[in-house]
Amino acid sequence: MPLVTLAGDVNWAEALSAIAAPLGVAASLLACYWAFRAVVPKRRVVYSIEFTPLLSSTYSGLTVNLGAERLAEPQTATLKVTNLGNREIEVEHFNGEAIEFEMNARVVSVLTSESSDNRRVPPAAAHGNALQIDPYVIHRKQEISYKLLLDGRNPRLSLQHNVSAQLHKDKRQATKARIFVGTLVPVLSGVIAAGLVSFFHTPEVKPPEIVKDLSGLCEVIADDGRTVWYQVESHECDVEGTVPDDPTSSPSANVTSGPVR
Repeated sequence: MPLVTLAGDVNWAEALSAIAAPLGVAASLLACYWAFRAVVPKRRVVYSIEFTPLLSSTYSGLTVNLGAERLAEPQTATLKVTNLGNREIEVEHFNGEAIEFEMNARVVSVLTSESSDNRRVPPAAAHGNALQIDPYVIHRKQEISYKLLLDGRNPRLSLQHNVSAQLHKDKRQATKARIFVGTLVPVLSGVIAAGLVSFFHTPEVKPPEIVKDLSGLCEVIADDGRTVWYQVESHECDVEGTVPDDPTSSPSANVTSGPVR
């Protein structure tokens, strides 16, 4: 029996080639981007801070003392400084000046200081309402954390520096949230649109399709997907895919019906 290629067959080689070409271009562009980042120096430091009140207005009679000093509005603050660039921040990049984090509240004491990867922590000291970080090496990917004791009602952070590098607020969490929402919304929209189209779309009913005509046998594909062979002695198969109205035409007794092969 001759081999018959149905109209629905897919040339997978061409399909894979069509997919592989844009993927190769994207991979080349990505490699160029990372090579550019590795060669071009980028010094970038981000910071974040979290304030935590030590006393609540719902409790009276509680006080916080540091030695003999009573703190009127005690707060703790955790300041984190992270080098996200591809180069170290060297001492000379400070240009002889300390980084000054203004708290809008008196910095009573530096309680703790620590660094990732057991790196040395740049020295810092309290000066009035500010924490000053002295010129020091900040390594790539190094995260430095200072825990401070403050005294003030409404602490807020501002920054003064003369460092030859980008130094700004850490917005990584907000960026990740925007990317997640920006990715999720189009995906959900596409799923909903596809569901609505599938729900309201009425599939077109096609007449049976003639696949082949061999030795007086007509193979007809019915609406339900079955393949039926009809014996036609002296007639051609109908172009519409039906068997001519002839008493001698009947389903072949020698061939069983079955799904399309």
